[in-house]
Amino acid sequence: MMLLALMLVLTAVALPVSAEEGHSPMYVGIDGPLASSTGETYMYVVTCLGGPGEGNGTYSMEASLIGPDVYTGTISPSKDTSRDGVFYINVTMPTVEQRLGIKVDVSSSGDAGEYETMERVLYLNVYTPIVITATVFNSGLIDAVGVPVTIYNGDAQIYNTTVDVGSDDSALVTYNWIVQDLGSGAYSITVKIDPDNEFVKFDNGGTAITTTVYKGQTSYDLTNGLLLLLLVLLGITFVLIYRRPVKKKKKGKKGKKRKRR
Repeated sequence: MMLLALMLVLTAVALPVSAEEGHSPMYVGIDGPLASSTGETYMYVVTCLGGPGEGNGTYSMEASLIGPDVYTGTISPSKDTSRDGVFYINVTMPTVEQRLGIKVDVSSSGDAGEYETMERVLYLNVYTPIVITATVFNSGLIDAVGVPVTIYNGDAQIYNTTVDVGSDDSALVTYNWIVQDLGSGAYSITVKIDPDNEFVKFDNGGTAITTTVYKGQTSYDLTNGLLLLLLVLLGITFVLIYRRPVKKKKKGKKGKKRKRR
């Protein structure tokens, strides 16, 4: 009888109220780019679900960078609280190439003071980009809005955007090209205006300029060649497209010719 009573007491002690009763298991996820440029800023989304904070509780998040050289990198905000468990953080990458980790420590807290914590790390690569720049000039008399610009590596499209170019003005297009495991050698880079021929038309068909870049350099500038080419092409194009046709004068009635005496 004494043994039975002792067993009942031990059983009661060994079965405390579970902290997970009434809520789902805790989950933390980090979403964002897995390849980035040195010194550039990217947004990441931290999503927290479950735990005591589910429902009417609170989620707290603290973020940091881990890696061999993280001193020039920043996270904003590095600390935050949320009711819905969703956090948006802006990460400015370090200026040194490396394998980088974004670490978040999250706490899920309930109204009664109970809480759970979880750590999650997202690993990504930070590269020194190849910076491609091109200047588009409009020497026409009216503004050009939404001019499509596409950049190719060989035949493969690597970037596309649109630019607004004011009359007698220019617009700068810049793209940080991130390539994982880029092999050594020469690469043919083409910048093309209106690749689908839907926006502008050129009499001579010239809508692109190509240059060769080499691995090992961090800046490849197409400005000089593009400036001379597009200064002429865009000037001709927008004048041709938007010039109003000149109305012809109406011819008057011909009078009768007088006979010579």
